[in-house]
Amino acid sequence: MQNIVVRKGEKKGRYFVVAGGRRLAALKLLAEAGEIAKDHPIECKEREGEIATAISLAENVMREEMHPVDQYEAFDALAKQGKDIADIAARFGTTEIIVRKRLALARVSPILLQHHRDDDMSFAQLSGFTVSDDHERQVTVWNSLPSWNRDPHSIRRALTEEMISATDKRVQFIGGLAAYEEVGGSVNRSRAFHDVAWKNLKDAGFPDRILWHKAAAAKFPWCDISNVGIFGTSAGGQNAVGALLFHPDFYKVAVANSGCYDNRMDKIWWNEQWMGWPVGIEYQQSSDVDNAYRLQGRLMLVVGEMDHNVDPSSTFQLADRLIKAGKDFEMVYVPGADHGAPGAFSQRKLLDFFVRNILGQTPPNWNATPLELPKESWR
Repeated sequence: MQNIVVRKGEKKGRYFVVAGGRRLAALKLLAEAGEIAKDHPIECKEREGEIATAISLAENVMREEMHPVDQYEAFDALAKQGKDIADIAARFGTTEIIVRKRLALARVSPILLQHHRDDDMSFAQLSGFTVSDDHERQVTVWNSLPSWNRDPHSIRRALTEEMISATDKRVQFIGGLAAYEEVGGSVNRSRAFHDVAWKNLKDAGFPDRILWHKAAAAKFPWCDISNVGIFGTSAGGQNAVGALLFHPDFYKVAVANSGCYDNRMDKIWWNEQWMGWPVGIEYQQSSDVDNAYRLQGRLMLVVGEMDHNVDPSSTFQLADRLIKAGKDFEMVYVPGADHGAPGAFSQRKLLDFFVRNILGQTPPNWNATPLELPKESWR
């Protein structure tokens, strides 16, 4: 018989069994039957953290299959420790597809996960809810569907009834998914799609966007992609700078406003959603600050003095690194402005920058031109 494996609990003297639950139950029966003393010493192996989780998962998956929800929780714990899908699959003798399917359960309401634990719902039905992460809507759909109509297809259809398929003619009419997303549209993507951006925020969909622009240029003679500009605010500001740093052959001009240029210094709750924990080399790889030396195109940074969303020091940190790398750029600091530095002044600076660097023209001398600016809401 193998040793029971335990991990230390939070309270002194307490331990939790991570492998050997049935062995412990058998020992208790022997004690109750008087076959062994209740204080009979049993040798245990103590393990901590990732190793304890791995032992528990290996014992249950490789001998008696764990409940899918238990597998999800175990796989998710390892994923949060920095293990990628291929590593988890290889370590426990399963396929990457199984790992992905279990991790997709992170989108499902805990109420529905419990229904599956209680055998009130099949795994196929549970998987149907992974097309949405609206827990309230998921529970409403489950309760509203009659018992005879709770197949996975009906569940997915009910959750996506207000959406349209990516193959719908209306999507093609507007130029495809890339064009829709380019103007701010939201697209529900699969887990496999999101895995591309996991710990890789610098990706930002640029490979797809570039291909879309090239396809449009090939179809429409008026579409000139010889000097492409980009602008963005907040996370979009990070992406705008990233376009110049990581795709200099395509993007030539950028205006970045109120950006989080290094995911190690902005609000933790947002950045860890996409970059994970603990902090690894992927943070450096996606950092505009650490990659500032790559700048080739023309860049303007805009930041508001009173930004309550992204710390203005993020912009100053990037500016400092650009200066130390000997790079040339423009910077607009707007006194009193909040996140996005909204207002006619910032908008005019953005447009003038593009007029100079994309059209190759000189903007008007606004100081010599009578111009009445609207009152700024942040003043």
